[in-house]
Parts: sequence; C-alpha cells; structure tokens
Amino acid sequence: MWALESAQAACRVWAKQGGRLRGPVTERSTNARPRLIVVGVLWSFQCEDARRAEHVRAHFLTFLHTFAASNSDFAAAELIFGELIANVVRYAPGRVAIRVEWQETSAVLSVQDQGEGFTPSFDLPDDPLAECGRGLFLVSALGRGVEVDSCGGRGTTVSVKLPVTRALQRNLD
Repeated sequence: MWALESAQAACRVWAKQGGRLRGPVTERSTNARPRLIVVGVLWSFQCEDARRAEHVRAHFLTFLHTFAASNSDFAAAELIFGELIANVVRYAPGRVAIRVEWQETSAVLSVQDQGEGFTPSFDLPDDPLAECGRGLFLVSALGRGVEVDSCGGRGTTVSVKLPVTRALQRNLD
C-alpha cells in the first residue's frame, strides 16, 4: 500500500529522467536539462468534499487527455473513476488517495481508502432494482482487470487497468 497524503488535496506528478524515477515534479524550467517523462499522478483529499472530488475528476480527465491516445475510451475511464470514488464515499468515508500511473502503454488507476475492507463481488446483484452492487461489476466490465487489496481495518486499494493507451511519449519541459 502507498501512503495517503496529509495535505488537504495534494496533487503530485511523478516523472522519470533517464532510467530513474524522479518526483514530484513541481516546476517547469527553461534551462537546458534532460527531458522528464511523466509516469503518473497522485491526488489525495477528504472524500466527503464533493467540490474537491469534482476538481480531482477534472484533473484526472485532463491528465488522460494530455497523455493518452485520442482513440482511448475516455468515457469508460471517467465512469470507472466515478464508480470507485462513489464506493469510497458510500462505504469508507474519510481520506482517499487516487493514483494514475503508466505501466508501459497502459494507464492504471488505483483508489485507496481508509475503510474496514470488504470481500469484492464482480457480479450483478440478484435484485435488478437494488440500489447498490453494480459498481465493481461496471468497473470490471469496462476495465482491463481489477485487483482489490483489502487490509482488514486498514483500508482497501482497488486498482484497474483503464481502457486507454498511452500516446507517443510526451515530455515535460
């Protein structure tokens, strides 16, 4: 598990320079130096803060549109993001950390909460009119593999490979 940020709504961009991971990237410089290649971003906030959640959703989409190929399924990625955050708000209120990182050409979204943990079910509920039980089904149907790491009483991390592909490498100057 990765640590939750203590800042109110931290956003950190991680980049690599040469073969080493460097981060967070906090400034852009016009000085001549080796180019940085963005490999991921991390946000952290109180999930009860709806305005902050919308702000992070907008940044998430901007990040994907900036670094993903134009033929990626951005709508599905946004739905996956929304379902995972809705689950945290509903079942594990408190601080949430959201990470998107590029693993080769695939974007992986990880959402970490501080809840009690749960046993995942990726099936539709038996009652088609039930108000809950569809989130992980949708995430698994739209994503390319879902992993749930539940640490009983110490939080849960749900990771999913998004249906987006990295565009040709873009450098951060």
